[in-house]
Amino acid sequence: MHNLTTPAITIGEITIRQDADGRYSLNDLHKASGGELRYRPNYWLENQQTQDLIAELSKSLISVTAGIPALEQNQPVKVINGGNKPGTYVMRELVYAYAMWISAAFHLQVIRTFDAVVTGVLQPIISALPYQPAIEIQIAELAMRTLKMSETSKIRLLASLYETKGVGSSFLPDYVDEPLVRAITPLLKEIGHPLGSQVAKKVNPALEAMGILQHLSRKGRNNEIKWFWNLTDEGLQYGRNETSPNNPRETQPLFFVERFPELLKRLEAYIDSNALPGTNSQ
Repeated sequence: MHNLTTPAITIGEITIRQDADGRYSLNDLHKASGGELRYRPNYWLENQQTQDLIAELSKSLISVTAGIPALEQNQPVKVINGGNKPGTYVMRELVYAYAMWISAAFHLQVIRTFDAVVTGVLQPIISALPYQPAIEIQIAELAMRTLKMSETSKIRLLASLYETKGVGSSFLPDYVDEPLVRAITPLLKEIGHPLGSQVAKKVNPALEAMGILQHLSRKGRNNEIKWFWNLTDEGLQYGRNETSPNNPRETQPLFFVERFPELLKRLEAYIDSNALPGTNSQ
């Protein structure tokens, strides 16, 4: 068994240990991220997306010619229960995935640190000062929370941000497998519903009154106020907020096709019992 360790990698004040085969300690990464219980490695390892990624890594390590499973030292994940280095150790690809699961700020910090050390471009920087994420990362995370972005939109935002910082984003998936969604106007028109021609006048205001949608605003280039719709926490059970094709600083509510009949019943009931001023209930 060959020792594949690279120079010591330190994030904040935590040195990320490696096992004899070069895998990195998830436990140390967890500590470096702040050690919150909700980000414990075992929670992440239980995710289906994580399991799928591990399975793909395992496939890539199988001998192409002989079809022989990878040797123990090449397995993506290894758990060490005894000795002086107990814990869970993973390949670098899984390090990046785990960091992305925690936060955009920690993800970028890990990428920069690991790339600098592993590629030998820079020596590891050991600092007593806590990591201060770039202001752009903080703004991006705030936008994700405030706009209640879908997972796919978060990936697009991260890819765009990383590119502006000169960090490759090829490790990010192109999309997340999410339920089929569509805009409300084509959903209504597809079934020939009369509300299909009254989305702006009647449907959106009704959904806002029901607590499904909210009107958000931003400043335009000339400081004019631009308004756009956004699904609320209540509304997220019926759809998701995608980045608007008209402007990346806005969201576009899209609705789950499978759950739309349920939402439509609520919408019709609300309009029938609470006719909006200046409109007819029919």
